[in-house]
Amino acid sequence: SLVGSEMCIRDSVSFFIRRRLHVMTNNIVQGGVLILIALFIFLDWRLAVVAAIGVPISFATVFAVSGPMGFTINLMSMLAFIIVLGMLDDDSVVVAENIYRHLEMGKPPVRAAIDGSKEVVLPVLGAVAVSCAGFLPFAMVSGIMGKFLIMIPLVIVLAFVASVVEAFFILPAHVVDLMPFGKPVEERQASWFDAVVRFYKKTMAWVLQHRLKFLGIVAGVIVMTAALASWRLKFVLFPSGLVDQFFIDVEMPRGTSLADTDAFFQKIESLAMKTPGEELEALTGMVGFRMDPTDGSFRYGTQYAQARVFLTPEEKRSRKTRELIAALRKDVAGVTGAEKITFQELQAGPPVGRAVDVRVRGKDRDGIYALVDQLKADLTAMEGVKDVRDSREGGKNELHVVLDDQEAGFAGLDAARVAQDILLAVDGGEASKIRRVTEEVKIKVRLQEDQRSEPEELLKLDVLNDQGRPIRLGAVGRIEKSGGLPFLEHYNYRPTVQITADVDVEKVTSQQAVRRLEEKFKERAGPLSGYELIVGGEAEETAKSMKSLFRAFGFALLLDYVILASLFASYLQPFIIILLTVPIGLVGVVYALILHGQPASFMALLGVVAMTGVVINNAIVLVNFINKNREAGMELKEAVINAGSTRLRPIFASSITTLLGLFPTAYGWGGYEPFVAPMALSLAWGLTFAMPLTVFLIPMAYVIVENTKESLSRGLRSARDKVRRGKKTRP
Repeated sequence: SLVGSEMCIRDSVSFFIRRRLHVMTNNIVQGGVLILIALFIFLDWRLAVVAAIGVPISFATVFAVSGPMGFTINLMSMLAFIIVLGMLDDDSVVVAENIYRHLEMGKPPVRAAIDGSKEVVLPVLGAVAVSCAGFLPFAMVSGIMGKFLIMIPLVIVLAFVASVVEAFFILPAHVVDLMPFGKPVEERQASWFDAVVRFYKKTMAWVLQHRLKFLGIVAGVIVMTAALASWRLKFVLFPSGLVDQFFIDVEMPRGTSLADTDAFFQKIESLAMKTPGEELEALTGMVGFRMDPTDGSFRYGTQYAQARVFLTPEEKRSRKTRELIAALRKDVAGVTGAEKITFQELQAGPPVGRAVDVRVRGKDRDGIYALVDQLKADLTAMEGVKDVRDSREGGKNELHVVLDDQEAGFAGLDAARVAQDILLAVDGGEASKIRRVTEEVKIKVRLQEDQRSEPEELLKLDVLNDQGRPIRLGAVGRIEKSGGLPFLEHYNYRPTVQITADVDVEKVTSQQAVRRLEEKFKERAGPLSGYELIVGGEAEETAKSMKSLFRAFGFALLLDYVILASLFASYLQPFIIILLTVPIGLVGVVYALILHGQPASFMALLGVVAMTGVVINNAIVLVNFINKNREAGMELKEAVINAGSTRLRPIFASSITTLLGLFPTAYGWGGYEPFVAPMALSLAWGLTFAMPLTVFLIPMAYVIVENTKESLSRGLRSARDKVRRGKKTRP
């Protein structure tokens, strides 16, 4: 045993898995309780119990199937479970409520279960297919992001499939089994929701009467929101603060010994350790080494040191990570002796590089170096840009022996002869060997360590000329000190220097900083200079991710349209549903992100893509019932009002349960997970805005379209009649 020693965990990815598992279990419990309460409020208690049972059954089915398929419980699969939690009971609510409606008609329980389930098979399957279509495009995201996200659609689609099987094959039997308990359906008392239905009918009648005004108001809100989003929303691929860690990088002057770097680094560590205990969890340090967390690259050298600071979860401390870093910057500013001290937050998500990461490429290294120095000065002058570096940093000190050609020629020396003797003096040459029984020991002779690094000592070295005479090196040359490069970088066969920097997203985003740098580059280099600026890092990944997201968004809408067109046997009705529901959901997302001070991050936009599928579900069931009422011979306005009032309860019940499943995750009621929260927030608030407006907009749009079709049809008939009459009157 080692007295006074202890073993501790330096770093473990299991910390994030445990935290997300804690969030998932807490949110499942809290969301499950809230969902059950909502179901009891909107539905008969027997239906509420049956609908709620569907969630654990679906989860258990996914776990049972995932094992043989090779899936594991990891960060992304757990994220998928958190997202889908509140959505799994939507189809159960629709089926159970429709069975109950058939029971109210006086049908026997078994017949009511069969008829009620059969009546909603197509709309429920369509709704689930559309929901899956909202998540399947995640698999279309290219590059490292696609590999990072592939688990989300797989788990969610499996959960939806399991919920459909449960809703149509298990739930009806449970409804029949529970019906004997409690009051008979015929004795149902008037509930508070009857008043809501009466209010809806009155409001819907007013909307239909003033439908063009109502449509104009909604269109105005959408346009105003789009303008506000372009002004206020910033896109940040993965915002800072999602991981409770940051790095402190120390770079001493070249040639600093490991002991001196360690002594200075201890001062920085002591300042970091003064962070209050409720904010600081642990601190680790390395001297002689530096890692770049954005790409995992390493640098070794006696002048490097790096501290990794582990903070307590953000919801348990008063200051955010960037505020702690700002305070530490002020503290270390008073400590002199270092070449550079930089701070960097550990970013969530896959590695995407630094916020600003560009390469200057050209033919002439001297021209590249001059251009890099100018661009670094431009970056340093930009507000919000910090910790500017380039790839030339980190090299070792070099001694260059410069010969006087005239003196060396008189002495009978050339550069090759001088270089050979200096190599022998510094690196050594084999003088002899000592043979032993089991080994052979080589004897190497060279200058002592203090002589090899001192220019004055090297200049005292005697070099033999071509005649074998010793010539003092100081008589034919001089020694110049300079900083060497750590490596010579090439990109596509040409010399390159890389420039990196971080940004304060409150003041400037990576895209904005790179765009300004590109403008400066055009001014300084010019189009015909032979130099080019190659963008990489976060800005490059942001452009790729945005392109992938737009492609995924378009593909999701296309899938929605195909599914709805097949369901309704109409090309026009799907267009109306998508055109109205998706923009309304986007309005909710924009205001949610602005009011909560969140940027339009990659995870938030993934929530938008997912919302395109989920937000359409209510409209599917509503339009399906309007079509059935029209087929039964109802007048247009009566058909839409009747369908809306009939489906109001299941629409509210399924939407509110979905929201109650998402809000604990969005706001951290059961434990805050900052990586997941933006996605849950955008998805939840998109549904919040879309849910109440859908029950008014969809019927209103249905009436407008049908009236327009009738007017066009009458106009065409009138035109045909005129043509026919004109033909008859001709002689």
